[in-house]
Amino acid sequence: MFKGLNGKPGIVKFWNGWLFLHIAIATALTIWISIPLAEAARTMMLPLAGIFIGLSFAWAGNAQALLQSDEIEKMAEQHEDGIENYIYTFQTAILVILISLIGWGLAGLEAFDFAPHSNTAVYIAFALYLISSIALRECWHVVLGSQLMMLARYKIKKAEAATDKNENSREE
Repeated sequence: MFKGLNGKPGIVKFWNGWLFLHIAIATALTIWISIPLAEAARTMMLPLAGIFIGLSFAWAGNAQALLQSDEIEKMAEQHEDGIENYIYTFQTAILVILISLIGWGLAGLEAFDFAPHSNTAVYIAFALYLISSIALRECWHVVLGSQLMMLARYKIKKAEAATDKNENSREE
């Protein structure tokens, strides 16, 4: 996450244009949602976090199987960071989702209710909404990444079959 591959830390993946959208979403939710964090966690965020975890782990299992295929290994050889880039990307997504789950779990346990009407509560709410927005995006990345790898595997297999067919016809 902080060391990275080839001198480029994994956290840099979060420093892009999407971060401004996540900040805007977190700001809007912090302003508009006036119920205490513990109540928000119990009513909505914990079930959503459960969905994030379920989806991500299910698709991460699919991605793990895909990463072990010959076709995806060939594709990963074309990336400067190799297969590690794909593995660490999925790992980072799961980490963000787990951090969100832990944060909302603590909010549900009223761990952050030590100063409900102070600026600290506002900052904590903002941080939880921010990480939740990022977790939603990362959950989608796990699903999207797995689907793109399935499509890449299919196309590589198809291209290899066509190449084999051409080579066999030349030999005849």
